[in-house]
Amino acid sequence: MSTVKRRDETLFCERCGISFLWSVEEQNQGAQADGQAAKILSYCPGCRHLLPAASRERGLVKWYNAHKRYGFITRRHDPELYLHGSQLQDQRRLFPGDLVEFSIGANERGPAAQNIQVLERAPAEEEAKEIERETKSQETRRHGTRRQERWSQANP
Repeated sequence: MSTVKRRDETLFCERCGISFLWSVEEQNQGAQADGQAAKILSYCPGCRHLLPAASRERGLVKWYNAHKRYGFITRRHDPELYLHGSQLQDQRRLFPGDLVEFSIGANERGPAAQNIQVLERAPAEEEAKEIERETKSQETRRHGTRRQERWSQANP
């Protein structure tokens, strides 16, 4: 009986393009869990950590009507997906731009997001406007101070 002697291999990540080492230990684990081996081979350890769990996807909230409790999620390469507020796990409200993770199920109208979890909140409009105001006021103060310095140097 001949056994195949495995060696460490250098592979390239499909997502980020960096090279990574596929060790003999990982190859042995992949041989035991044959279904996951193909996915593991495609991505570096960093991307494997960042990607959603099996049977889950990530997307951004396109819009959400809090009164009617429904909206849509945009996905990277797939069509938009319907979401209903009853499927939210920890939040009562979503905002456009929120990063969410979900599984896909079906309702009477077609595919829909289920078990929705908010991973990262988008900056609220008011918060974004406040940041913009602060930035403008800081620029005004800096420019105003420079003008005053120039004026006081020109007029002793």
